[in-house]
Amino acid sequence: MTKMQMAAVSSVLVLGIAVPLVLQHRTIGHLKQANSNLQKQTAEMALLEEENRMLRQAASHPRDDAPQREVLRLRAEAAKARQLGDELEKLRAQNVSATQKPDANSRQSKPGEWQMGEMKSREDLANAGFTAPESTVQTLLWAMVNGNPESYLRALKPPPDAPMPTTEQLRDAVAAATRSFATVVGFRLDSSKELNDQEVFVKITLLRSNASQTPDSFVVARDGAEWKIAGGPAAEEASQLQAPVSVQAAANP
Repeated sequence: MTKMQMAAVSSVLVLGIAVPLVLQHRTIGHLKQANSNLQKQTAEMALLEEENRMLRQAASHPRDDAPQREVLRLRAEAAKARQLGDELEKLRAQNVSATQKPDANSRQSKPGEWQMGEMKSREDLANAGFTAPESTVQTLLWAMVNGNPESYLRALKPPPDAPMPTTEQLRDAVAAATRSFATVVGFRLDSSKELNDQEVFVKITLLRSNASQTPDSFVVARDGAEWKIAGGPAAEEASQLQAPVSVQAAANP
């Protein structure tokens, strides 16, 4: 065999070995890439499955936001109550300053007296007696706040033909009045107008713990030397008004 033939044979042998090796290397590379892609797809499928599981769980157990909403509502009301308390303290300080330093044209307030426009807290109310319409209203409010049936009944002037309430009826009426005043933190005397020589129409405003304000009114009538809360409104200005429910309950059991 000549050298040229040997060289040709050698070339053929080298090519026969090299080509399969190259093809095998390429095949291995493709398989590695396919395997990597398959692993990524498997991981993505696992993530999607986990997300689906969480969504199904959330759908079967919906979140209840009611407690959180209630907490937010209570926080808002507490903030309003604090603001109202601050305003009451300022008004009380102004009232104290006004009574301690009266000018030449004003008279100093006596204990239990209630000046027009004056704000009183629950603690400021007093058993002020029945010598003036404003005093009678304050005594009634004091009895309602403190649950005092004796002063409560004495502040009223039922109609002549109305029977006197029993002890149980009176106790229930006072308890209902006390409950209705549970959220009231302040009382303001707005006006006191004489309807005739026997009756005075008194307006007040109730300030509640949620910062709301509720107007109220009373017809106060002479009863000998004292003034009492009448069983119903009288005269033109009071013709469209109703006596407070708590007063009607005791006056007309």
